Amino acid sequence: MLVKALRVRRAFFMRSGRNHTNVAHGGNKKAFSLTEFIPMPSSPLCTHCELQPPESGYLNDLCADCRKSLSRYPITGWVKWLAAGVAVLFVISLFNLPKVFNANIRFKKANRLLEEHKYISAENALREITAAYPQDFKSAAKLAVAAYHNQHFMVMDSVLEKWVGKHVEEQELVSELNSLPDIAGYYMIQDERLQRSIDSAATVKERIAVLKKYHLQHQSDLPVMFHLASEYFNDSSYAATVALCEEIKMENPEAAMLYPLQAAAYREQREYQKAIDVCNQLLAIHAESIPALAAQSKVLLKWKKDNEALARAQQAYALDPHHIWSLEAMALTAHFTGNAKLRDDMIAELKSFNDSSTVALLRNIINGNIQYRN
Repeated sequence: MLVKALRVRRAFFMRSGRNHTNVAHGGNKKAFSLTEFIPMPSSPLCTHCELQPPESGYLNDLCADCRKSLSRYPITGWVKWLAAGVAVLFVISLFNLPKVFNANIRFKKANRLLEEHKYISAENALREITAAYPQDFKSAAKLAVAAYHNQHFMVMDSVLEKWVGKHVEEQELVSELNSLPDIAGYYMIQDERLQRSIDSAATVKERIAVLKKYHLQHQSDLPVMFHLASEYFNDSSYAATVALCEEIKMENPEAAMLYPLQAAAYREQREYQKAIDVCNQLLAIHAESIPALAAQSKVLLKWKKDNEALARAQQAYALDPHHIWSLEAMALTAHFTGNAKLRDDMIAELKSFNDSSTVALLRNIINGNIQYRN
């Protein structure tokens, strides 16, 4: 330390241009001494008692006695309770961490399924998440979107009911929910007088006449166009069905039920590849569409590609074993592949839905009253 101080002083005076060793101020005046600028070493004491020298090897200058006494300084009660509370919260967080982590992984997986248009799988995953975290708006909103695309409107309404009128931060999700179109509006006729006229018509041709007359006056009414296309199909006017479905798809390609109807019209005209392509168009919109998979199964059966038909029916049934379309497809493929027990089990399940028209159609095919394929 002394050498360092000396060098500093020497450098200082050399810069100032003064002679440090022989400078004199008058004849008898004392010569300037360099040692006057050298700081005297201090003797540090304990910063606590200021009586004893500090113990070496520590950052704080404390003597051995003070260091020992301070290390045993009593901790107040509130500090202990605070530490205990922090410890409890830490243990709880460690216990819940895997659960939260897994929920976050499941949410990301469900969101990816939505992006891939796999709405049935996404809905199933999001139901589990919202059951575990009912106060999470993001999961509820995503579940509502998935249910919307699956046309599970009651599920959608029940999920969103608790959030109506509440302020939420995720405005992007709110905008997405508010922008979802009314799918039911694609198929339900709004004019009550027209609906009464349709209901009072005795035959398919009479219903077609009523709908055509109204359609001429209301060209952009999508539900009327859909019902007219359906009646064309019932009247075996398959070319007219296909043409009208194409018109509606140009206006709104999201009207999912048009695709199976158009595929069925192509199927009855034996344009099997066109029917398959139409179903693929719907699968591009909804990758797990049961109507699309079931419609493809029925096309492939008529095309006599039984193994492929069975695979499509099984895929639909695995996604939802209680869907009318998947039950019908399984019953039909089971019949043509010789599995009578499975066929009858599927028909029994359909009876529990009180779906008499589908059951009657299947019975007519089974009994040979309707020739499904040549």
